[in-house]
Amino acid sequence: MPDKNTKKKLRILVACRKFDGVIGGVERMSTTLMNELTERGHEVHLFTWDANKDAKNFYPMNPKINWTKLAMGNPKKKANLSLRLQRMRRVRAYLKELKPDVVLGFQEGSFVTLKLYGIGLGIPMICAIRESPFRYKHIKASPPFWLSCLILKLSAAITVQFERYKYAFPKSLQEKVKVTPNHIAPANAQSDPIGSKQEKILLCTGRLSYEKNHEALIKAFAQIAPDHPDWILKIVGGGVELASLQTLRNNLDKNISNRILLVGPTDNVQPYLEEAQLFCLPSRWEGFPNSLAEAMAHGLPTIGYKDCDGVGDLILDKKTGLLANGNGDIKSLALALSSLMRNPKLRRQLGAAALEHSKQFNFKDMSDNWENILLEAAKK
Repeated sequence: MPDKNTKKKLRILVACRKFDGVIGGVERMSTTLMNELTERGHEVHLFTWDANKDAKNFYPMNPKINWTKLAMGNPKKKANLSLRLQRMRRVRAYLKELKPDVVLGFQEGSFVTLKLYGIGLGIPMICAIRESPFRYKHIKASPPFWLSCLILKLSAAITVQFERYKYAFPKSLQEKVKVTPNHIAPANAQSDPIGSKQEKILLCTGRLSYEKNHEALIKAFAQIAPDHPDWILKIVGGGVELASLQTLRNNLDKNISNRILLVGPTDNVQPYLEEAQLFCLPSRWEGFPNSLAEAMAHGLPTIGYKDCDGVGDLILDKKTGLLANGNGDIKSLALALSSLMRNPKLRRQLGAAALEHSKQFNFKDMSDNWENILLEAAKK
């Protein structure tokens, strides 16, 4: 890290799609980064496509950060040509007036839009990709990934969360790719993987959405629940899949469904992590799974799918947790869950290793990494 007394102070523009009413990993991570960069003496500006000029952010933001909301149309809906041209004129004028040393666009969409709007202005721009670039085997890319890669050639740098992710890009882009994992905050209190109560808790936290695949976890737990009568499943989070998950649970035998709790969303998962004995994230894909990282920082043994991007990169199989074969396979997940439910000593061993593993993703090192990337990009 450059010496605090000699490093250049940057004017940094951070661009995100939407903050108002959003409680997500990108919003939390970008806000934390902006706060830290401000504390380090940089001038930080935030630009979002929020439709409401009175938009509110969920995560605490340093008041020194200047937040500009575009407030031109709904960022969730595709704009027509006329609105796009209006947006381009306004954003281009904004960039000319602000004259940032570097722009950090979170996710490909924000980067691509700003890069196209700012062509010819000579502003170095970084694309911060916070999901797995391999996720397009599950979903359709918009814009198409090949088109994003063409525009990414104009970037000063591309950031991803794991080393393996750089190989999703063409070789011509790989030298631009920098690895920037999320930081893992230390827990205020540790979990007890063995548990002092008769009732044991299998926990999953996160929004209820397609990519999180909670359906697989409920089905896997239902298969092994009769063999582990002292265990319950708690799923903490809200989202579009809530109704279908409730239906799935309610159609199970009551002796099992009564042991599956859909808790709902919360802004404080700490009490749930502290009371749990085992954590499972059954996602189809992730970027850097924050909920899994938080569980590891609490000393919980963790389980997920080996072929899930992010999960398979963060869990060290048979060292910090267990990786079930495949991606979405119910039987392999049930076997992994059952093996740890019946073995409290192994849960404690894996949980302790998970805690140690999480310490390498400390806040200072991760912040230094981001700052160095921004300083280097600004030189270009």
